Amino acid sequence: MKRFFTQKLSWNNINNFPHTTFNWVALDGSQVLCHMTPAETYTASAHFGDVRRSITQHKSLDQDKTSLLVFGKGDGGGGPTFEHLEKLRRCRGLSDKVGLLPRVKMNTSVDEFFDQLQEKAAKGVNFTTWYGELYFELHRGTYTSQSNNKRNNRTAEFLLREIEYFATLATVGKTKSSYKYPKEDLDNMWESVLLCQFHDCLPGSSIGMCYEDTKEIYAEVFATGPRL
Repeated sequence: MKRFFTQKLSWNNINNFPHTTFNWVALDGSQVLCHMTPAETYTASAHFGDVRRSITQHKSLDQDKTSLLVFGKGDGGGGPTFEHLEKLRRCRGLSDKVGLLPRVKMNTSVDEFFDQLQEKAAKGVNFTTWYGELYFELHRGTYTSQSNNKRNNRTAEFLLREIEYFATLATVGKTKSSYKYPKEDLDNMWESVLLCQFHDCLPGSSIGMCYEDTKEIYAEVFATGPRL
């Protein structure tokens, strides 16, 4: 990986991360070019405030005046809508005629944006370098929190692997047996387990009600498994 885009660090609840565009040198010495959107969201509504924050909250203006605005219905899917595009069109018109906003340029991909940053670096722009861990303060302890939920997840994965393995052997090696591979049951079990692997559920960063639900879901999976 040579490039890294994020907005997560803007959610830090103690220390405000000091850079927008920077080089990150990790603990193993590897380096990537990073950009953290000044709008501080990956689901921007694309309105006046989002565009304005792309400059007013830009922390690397002394090195580069461009930034990415990531807009659309991104958390859960949906993507950009015609409403988002119309808002940005009007913001661009306002910038062109009055100059109250930074210039809005569309049709630029993330890869193209990073290509432009790398070209600037090659021409002598000296981006700040951050050494060591990029620590996200809001979601802490995700390797250990809600340990019962993590244990249930791993137990369910092992259980499903064993069922699939032996069910396959029984299906392939059957002669006059009436055994039928339990596809429907396995699909239902996998859908339940994958639901519990949602990106806030599995790491333990979700709300308490979530884990009341997952406890019941895993109990159903573990009740179905021995029967299969």
